[in-house]
Amino acid sequence: MSTAAQRTPSTAKSDTHVVQGIQWGVVIAYSVALVSQFPMLYFYGKHLMKEPHYHSAIFAVAATIVIAAIRWPWDQAVQFQRSATSNTLMVLALVAVFCSVVFVLPWMSALATMLIITSFLARVPDKELNGMSLWYTSLPLYVFLYLPFGWDRNLVTSLQVYSAAYTSRLLDLLNVGHHMSGTVLNVPNMGQFGIEQACSGVQSFFTLILVAVVYSAFNRQVKAPAKGVAILSFLFGSICFMARTIPKATAGVDMPVFWSSLLFLLGITLMLYAFIGFRTALLVMSGVFWAIFMNTIRIMAIPVAMRFFEIDLAKGNAHMLLGYVSLIIGIVLILSTDQLIMFFFGPVQDAEESGQFGLVIGKMWNSLSPNSATQATTASNRGRKKRSRQPISPLMQKALWGFMGVMVLSGIWQSRDVRQCLIKAEKNLSVNVFNGDVTVPFKEGDIPNEIENWTKVNFETTSRNIGSDFGERSDVWQYKAPTCYATASVDQTFPGWHELTTCYTNTGWKIINRRALSRAKALGLDKSAPTDGDKWDMIEVTMQKPTGERGYLLFSHFDSFGQGLSVPKSWGSINGFITRVSNRMSHRIRATLVQGEAYQVQVFLQSYNDFDPEVMAEARERYVKIRDEVRKRFLDKLATNPEA
Repeated sequence: MSTAAQRTPSTAKSDTHVVQGIQWGVVIAYSVALVSQFPMLYFYGKHLMKEPHYHSAIFAVAATIVIAAIRWPWDQAVQFQRSATSNTLMVLALVAVFCSVVFVLPWMSALATMLIITSFLARVPDKELNGMSLWYTSLPLYVFLYLPFGWDRNLVTSLQVYSAAYTSRLLDLLNVGHHMSGTVLNVPNMGQFGIEQACSGVQSFFTLILVAVVYSAFNRQVKAPAKGVAILSFLFGSICFMARTIPKATAGVDMPVFWSSLLFLLGITLMLYAFIGFRTALLVMSGVFWAIFMNTIRIMAIPVAMRFFEIDLAKGNAHMLLGYVSLIIGIVLILSTDQLIMFFFGPVQDAEESGQFGLVIGKMWNSLSPNSATQATTASNRGRKKRSRQPISPLMQKALWGFMGVMVLSGIWQSRDVRQCLIKAEKNLSVNVFNGDVTVPFKEGDIPNEIENWTKVNFETTSRNIGSDFGERSDVWQYKAPTCYATASVDQTFPGWHELTTCYTNTGWKIINRRALSRAKALGLDKSAPTDGDKWDMIEVTMQKPTGERGYLLFSHFDSFGQGLSVPKSWGSINGFITRVSNRMSHRIRATLVQGEAYQVQVFLQSYNDFDPEVMAEARERYVKIRDEVRKRFLDKLATNPEA
């Protein structure tokens, strides 16, 4: 029997079998725990692919597998070691699974899956560096963790706004006449260019961050600081986030954009440093700058190429080529940034010659951004103190099987939720889960020509790309009201709640007030008045443009079964999260979450005068009638053609 296949006395008493150096008991326990998350994980993956900026997630999975395989200690006797970090990650995975089961949160299942993989790799020693595990190889997966509270969408939206602003300034320098309304670029004699996809697809911010993380992992540049430093860094990062809310909480005003953005970036950097170290954190944050920079150049190239060279880069293969070229340049810039970091923060090679005081400073400096050689030396020194790796104890091996059992039970429960959605839904509607096209076409006659004193004057349909911020399809009816024009539309589909105010903000509107209204309050009814048991709430928004235009917006969503979606009273806040969580326990929500599509109904009034309370009350009444009619027609269409 080879050395790799020998068993120590401690491992001989356990149930873990060792064949050719692999402890299959550990592998099987983690593998079964991972597979048990497949039901919700499959839904999470399909849901993720609906967002264009997440399309490169498959490369993160491939990178983790490849780097872990390259660094795996295939020829060593102990391939799985004791690890307090791994044990902690197991506990966190159990917490994430609990939240996923109770509240039906697919992103929690994804987080649990990532923690399981990281926990597994934290037990595997790097074949070349004694004392270092392979946990860092799982970092690419976390780039594509779907952020809660709508943070990922807010992040992409912010990048779009910044890219649009900088593009406008560069076009001014090039003397290209244009008008930038939010994220919509209007160029005379060239048309209108939307910037909603500027941070999506192959030129995505997430793709550039993935490149930075994979590069750092492949070169073993990920090195977390000491525990005390990591805790302090995380605390200071949290303080930066809390400091952004102080002006709003104390004086009721928002912090200036510059200082708010600075505190946000500083907070993120400090938190990243606590987990992945100085060099990797700095490289990842550089991806934010290069994403904005390259998307600005990409957007600007379209009108510039059209005006000076008469080349259309806005569509077709030319547009695709422009996106790939932007991505390649962004990757090169990130790699060059790493070299710049090493130029300024590279390790001191001869710190020993500077005396005792210089040696201490040199060690502190080298701990910030070590290169591979320095890191290998440090790990080797740790390895001499820890002469041999400690194999997993028999007690922990049994705990792994218990961990696997809990995960299996959670997978069975999640399978039940998914199965109920697949087989049967409320009102006996068939459910085409994961259908590629879930839009339902509307026609002009689906809404009456006359709604009280509103008269229809126009109807049009707009089709967009899948994953568009404004929906893949919009059916729009324009009405003439006594004092202004009103626009009603059905926008579809969105992966869950879609905060429409974000889209209006991107087109130049400033939100004055946003509040949630119950159906009874919208209609001016007494709370005790009957509403046919329908508690479908709505959002009411008042807006204004710098030009003086006023806007009045009403919107809400219904799901694939015609049920109204729960309305977050304060979008993007903890209160909104609690509101959604409180509804997760109902069977209706548990079933519809796997379907996932949301259909939006809105009514928008625009005027240069302030809206009278009577006009707003009238708009609310008309809106309730319109959305009821839209939902009725939606269900009729599904009943007639379930594949619609």
